[in-house]
Amino acid sequence: MSRYTDSYMRNHCIDVFFQYRQYQIHVLTYGSMIPEPLNNKENNREIQRMVALRQQENELQGEAEVNQSYLTRARIIGEAFEQVFDPIVTTVWFMPFAKMGFYSYDCIYANERMSLFKLVARPVQPQNNMELTGFDDIIVTNYLDGEIPESFIWEW
Repeated sequence: MSRYTDSYMRNHCIDVFFQYRQYQIHVLTYGSMIPEPLNNKENNREIQRMVALRQQENELQGEAEVNQSYLTRARIIGEAFEQVFDPIVTTVWFMPFAKMGFYSYDCIYANERMSLFKLVARPVQPQNNMELTGFDDIIVTNYLDGEIPESFIWEW
């Protein structure tokens, strides 16, 4: 099994998919490291390929909703840097995955040992439609609706 190198992970935003409990999760790493159990380049690229094919075929496209606290955070940060805030642009990398049934997260902070992810978008009707690697080794910092992590940390 081949793995992403540290250099590659630090210099790329990688779409990573896994199963947390009964939830299908998508994260955009934004240059953070991937924990060892999920760092399987061939497996991840195969999932990325399958997801892309399903997106092209508009397969399994449901409704999705944006996490308002993520948008609020993004707007505040954008305004601090005098940027025009556009919620569509802010969520464009996450909504397609949520429409496919994934809880889609953005990496909002990373350091040399951990990454913090925040929920950007989620499906209105959750689906388990793919075989994904199970990974429950996350530290949930807070929950949305009592079960779904709104933000979590993973370590490596």
